[in-house]
Amino acid sequence: MRMDRLNNPRVELYELTGAYADIAAQLMACETDDEYAAALEAFGSLETAMTEEAAQLARIMRNLQLRAAEHKTREEAFKAEGKRHEQKRKAAESAVERIRERVMFAMETAGMERIRTDIGTWYTAPSVSCKVVDAAKVPVEFVKGYTPEIDKDAAKKHFTFTGEIIDGLEITQTRTARFR
Repeated sequence: MRMDRLNNPRVELYELTGAYADIAAQLMACETDDEYAAALEAFGSLETAMTEEAAQLARIMRNLQLRAAEHKTREEAFKAEGKRHEQKRKAAESAVERIRERVMFAMETAGMERIRTDIGTWYTAPSVSCKVVDAAKVPVEFVKGYTPEIDKDAAKKHFTFTGEIIDGLEITQTRTARFR
């Protein structure tokens, strides 16, 4: 690196590091007092430039650390906000299910299949659930994927259309209230 680069306001630290070794070698090779004084002066200006560059890098690093901490704080706030929204969603879903159960109970008690309202219709519909009792007994056509996973949807459809209960599965048929 040439010495005139030391006066450049924006010299990279790696350039300064290389120049530091060059100037140290020049100091060792000086034959006259004038050469030694010039190398010493360059060494001093290099040290000043390195100090300024290191200080600038420290400022940038501190700024990035503060920015990272701010992002971490925001991330934690978003996580907390996400948990709060999840709790509100679960509460709303629970309230919907309680309303559905209340209407279903009223419809069953009154023997009603439909209740027409000005915004839609409540009606009862069959609901089928499927529970695996013994996966080894379930026929291959109801197993999906490479790992043995039971295709409960296919089993429920099969039961709905044929009424046949598949070995290894426990089929439960109930009614549920729906609104359109």
